[in-house]
Amino acid sequence: MEKCTRCKIRKKNSQFDISSQTKRLFKRCRECRKAAGQVEKVLVPDGMKQCSKCEGVKVKSEFDVSNLSGKLFPRCKVCRAASTSGKEACDREYKACGVCQQPFISKRAYQKRCSDKCDKLFWDADRKRKNLYYKKWYRTMSKAQRRSRLNAVNKRYWKSKKKGICTQCHKRKALLEKGLCRICLKYFRLRAPAYKRNFILNLLRKKGGKCHCCGNGELLMLLLVKKGSDKGKLVCYNCKYGAQRNNGVCPHKKVAKASAS
Repeated sequence: MEKCTRCKIRKKNSQFDISSQTKRLFKRCRECRKAAGQVEKVLVPDGMKQCSKCEGVKVKSEFDVSNLSGKLFPRCKVCRAASTSGKEACDREYKACGVCQQPFISKRAYQKRCSDKCDKLFWDADRKRKNLYYKKWYRTMSKAQRRSRLNAVNKRYWKSKKKGICTQCHKRKALLEKGLCRICLKYFRLRAPAYKRNFILNLLRKKGGKCHCCGNGELLMLLLVKKGSDKGKLVCYNCKYGAQRNNGVCPHKKVAKASAS
């Protein structure tokens, strides 16, 4: 009989492990050493695998293969069948979607939604909620408060960038030369094309929504002139490339002159 130095209980020698270096019994029992994470690793021979629940070394044929990763489960068939749900060993794989509540197989531990469609619905709702909150909150602030808030945001951005953390969520590790983590980068890739397109269309509507030369009202064919005498006006693609080939004069003007004469 030996007394454990941790639980202070006298136990049989069979409940104590033998040190591979000193060939003597450990001062702590097997249960206390296991709770403290001090149990020595078992040498598993080739073609065998140790079960994470019963800790028995068994043949690899006694372990199921995961459909997702193609690797063996950490628990053997007997331990997995004895669990309450039968899927306790693969809790990371089977989840309920946070939007549609449908069960799905997660590829990563942090994945919470089943598809890109549900991801987009979630982020759209989140963006609308945040926009409503910030509009109400921003209107109540003075100019000095707005300036101090902007300085604080800039400081946090550069602080996260120096540490190598995501500059958007300030939580996860950022990807190299990106400044964003995988989740934030995926969100911006989903949102950026639609946001850019809507921003351009709204700008064209505010400028009149018609070509100043031929009167074309198709928004997808309009451009904003940035240089020259027509700076700030809208021009369609026909007038732009027609003027380039005709020494800076739009062909519509020649047609208008000919019809007037």
